[in-house]
Amino acid sequence: MQIPMQRTIRIQLQPDIETAKVLSQTIEQYTSSFNAVCKYGWENDLANGVELHKATYYDHRAMTGLPSQLVCAARVKATEALKSAKALKKKGKKVGCPISKRCPIRYDMRSYTVWFDRSELTILSLNG
Repeated sequence: MQIPMQRTIRIQLQPDIETAKVLSQTIEQYTSSFNAVCKYGWENDLANGVELHKATYYDHRAMTGLPSQLVCAARVKATEALKSAKALKKKGKKVGCPISKRCPIRYDMRSYTVWFDRSELTILSLNG
């Protein structure tokens, strides 16, 4: 039986000015989607990922222009934040709706490709 290996790598990106601008815009839209899902979940007392997906996915695709995978990643992060806030609230802590000023994008194997032999990386953004 083979056990899958997970590896975390840190890469210093060196984008040109135009690419950096697109990445910044992508982060802004990702943050907007994260905050909107959190707001919806908080206002509707909802922390179920499937229900949040059904309620927000299509609106967020249209609203942000993000690729599908990034909309889903923002929703997953928001679901985790909502569940965490709900758990803290249950313990008697004072909590409010989760919000982020600049939410880091969670890339996974469906949203990036690394070519070590060419020292290149492709990641999803507003431009694909």
